[in-house]
Amino acid sequence: IHKCSHRAEKPFIVFDCSAVPANLIESELFGHEKGSFTGAIMARQGLFEAADGGTLFLDELGELSTELQPKLLRVLETREVRRVGGARPMKVDVRVIAATNRKLEEEVRAGTFREDLFYRLSVVRLFLPPLRERREDVPLLVRHFLKNGRYNRTPDGQLRVQGMARDVLEAFRGYDWPGNVRELVNVIERACSFAETENMELGDLPPHILESSHMQRLSTLAPRLTNNGRQTVDEMGTFKDAKEKWVSTFERDYIVRLLERHGFNISHAARDAEIDRKYFRKLMKKYGIDSSSSAE
Repeated sequence: IHKCSHRAEKPFIVFDCSAVPANLIESELFGHEKGSFTGAIMARQGLFEAADGGTLFLDELGELSTELQPKLLRVLETREVRRVGGARPMKVDVRVIAATNRKLEEEVRAGTFREDLFYRLSVVRLFLPPLRERREDVPLLVRHFLKNGRYNRTPDGQLRVQGMARDVLEAFRGYDWPGNVRELVNVIERACSFAETENMELGDLPPHILESSHMQRLSTLAPRLTNNGRQTVDEMGTFKDAKEKWVSTFERDYIVRLLERHGFNISHAARDAEIDRKYFRKLMKKYGIDSSSSAE
């Protein structure tokens, strides 16, 4: 929004309302004059002044205390700020964008967020669905993070990882991303650190994503034994039996694929899975996986 507006050449400033102690937020936003409180040894410009002509992004707005909400409302209404301890209001021209993961309508009904401030901010509302509800965005986001993440740069500034294998994309699409985009960023950073080629491979992903992806794939490949495409309880057996069958199917499939990926090098496969080598061997023995082709 900022880059595509006439304010693009002016400042873009981000303020996290949850990251600053409540008693300092007013000074951060509006500035203060020298001597206005203990420790104010010099006058300081606030973020509204610093963002003049540009955009101020208030993240986690729902964390703003009820004492500060009317002061923010006053600035939005008058387009003027008054520093803490100051007497002279200053005009500011700032676009305010606010974000929160709280449901502010419920906060208003509960009396923890001012109704007038809520409607003053709600000029244009944008709802960003969780990542699991917009999986088609994942490839675009991955490419963006690979291109712009400093963790994906070599010492001479080149990209370390250029893209991802098809099965990595399938794994990403099969995962629910409870941590949303923040979790995706962390997974990409981890994959860039583990990758040995210019493309992300399955072995570069955390085990919990691999497990989720494999279980989803296995569920789609499972035999459907009834007319409605679902197994009956009698066919599945007890809960314990059914669970053990699914876990065993996943474990064997996962071990075989890891070994194939690493040319049956058990040490490399175990390291990739982040499990102990002896336990990896135990799983191979449990499922009768031949290790005669292994090269350690």
